[in-house]
Amino acid sequence: QTGRQADRQTGTAGGRQGQRAACGVRRAACAMAFVEPFGEVRGAGACSLYTLRDGDGHSLSVTDFGAGIVRLVVPAAGGPLDVALGYDGAAAYDGGARADRPYLGCVVGRVANRIRGGAFALDGEAFTVPANDGANALHGGTRGFDRRRWARVGEDSASSITFEYKSPAGEMGFPGELTARCTYTLEGGGRLRTQLEATCDAPTPVALAQHCYWNLAGHASGQTVDAHVLEVNSNAYTDTNHKLIPTGELVDVSGTPLDFRLGVAVGSRVDEAGGYDHNFVLARTRCRAGEEVRRCARLSCVESGVAFELCTNAPGVQVYSGNFLDGEKGKGGAVYPTRGGIALETQGWPNAVNEASFPSVILRPGERYVHTMLHAFSCGAPAGTELKAATIPKKA
Repeated sequence: QTGRQADRQTGTAGGRQGQRAACGVRRAACAMAFVEPFGEVRGAGACSLYTLRDGDGHSLSVTDFGAGIVRLVVPAAGGPLDVALGYDGAAAYDGGARADRPYLGCVVGRVANRIRGGAFALDGEAFTVPANDGANALHGGTRGFDRRRWARVGEDSASSITFEYKSPAGEMGFPGELTARCTYTLEGGGRLRTQLEATCDAPTPVALAQHCYWNLAGHASGQTVDAHVLEVNSNAYTDTNHKLIPTGELVDVSGTPLDFRLGVAVGSRVDEAGGYDHNFVLARTRCRAGEEVRRCARLSCVESGVAFELCTNAPGVQVYSGNFLDGEKGKGGAVYPTRGGIALETQGWPNAVNEASFPSVILRPGERYVHTMLHAFSCGAPAGTELKAATIPKKA
């Protein structure tokens, strides 16, 4: 059995879906959703896996541990295809004491990406976050939102689910109690909407991100994403030092291996770039209700014919090319090689808590943090389809 065959057997049957408008909204009739056990995590208890479906052959499986995406099955031309990297149980997502865990599929916070020295000042008071990336804090510290069990809240729906996590004041060193929500909705027509929201009772930094890794050839294909074509609607990126901490400068992408404006194969210049782990500038806005959702990126795989467009209201998108996956053991016996998946993490800019010139990530009482992502999937004909069809002899 090939990896691709195993991949498709994890999916559900569904017809082919054509191109749709990337930022449109349409509800579709959905099949029955279901819940199943997903194992236990020490300190978090029993966790669950929830599966949503739409009427177009797409299904999404998410877990309450880390509010993470575990599976995303699309109706590819060759059959149902799971394009999201993941694990078989919640304990693997916890990662225990692994400093190098890859954050597959989870929601990261209270502050995604890096905080220089794990320290910042807010309204004249100093705060410290436990360092977990050398001397710096990454994705909220040693036990961020990705290692917490979220509560399922709101009304039951076959196509939408909401998780909530209440982070107490002082957790991981952050001030104020924060109530965070993550809502996943299959809107029909290949559209997945992810909405991250938060409110607080005291001023605090908030920059949540969804950290799913995608391989549009199939998570179990065994292939890298080097042949995937990536387009990013950005003219600049935030410059960093050798520890990936922003210097405060913005760099024009023109003439660099980070120019994805016209669409480039991920692997064509990845070595020149030293691997991709860069924040691309999209806007100088903050994640708030009413901010326009704009198209920021497109990812496509010629071999499978699967593609998606990504829209967001976030000011940045971190492109991470899975530089350190290197044999990560995933669900169903899959092994993820270096660059076996790519993460497009819409976000606030890294280390914004320490850079006054960056868009602010500070949330204050009475304000609502609203971060929207819309993935619009399409499934066209894979490479070689037309050639194969043309070589089939016609019946006499």
